[in-house]
Amino acid sequence: MADTRVQMVNPSRWPSDLLTILHLNVNITGYLGGITGLLIGLIDAIVIGGTEQGYEDLAPLPVIVEEAGCVVTDLDGGPLLSGPVRR
Repeated sequence: MADTRVQMVNPSRWPSDLLTILHLNVNITGYLGGITGLLIGLIDAIVIGGTEQGYEDLAPLPVIVEEAGCVVTDLDGGPLLSGPVRR
């Protein structure tokens, strides 16, 4: 797992325990293309946290990323878009 390349988004707003776990277990990268970098293999994962994002911000991610053979989850491993749609 130490060779896993992870791009972090908004790390300054993450809990310190999450940052510690990531730094001990994966290779943290800078920006390498976002979702495009994930889809073409430059990075293995993207962890997005910090600011609250609306349904409309996240709705395209499972469709695009899962069609490419990847997995999209929340930090607990559950579905990214569970619960009611906020308007």
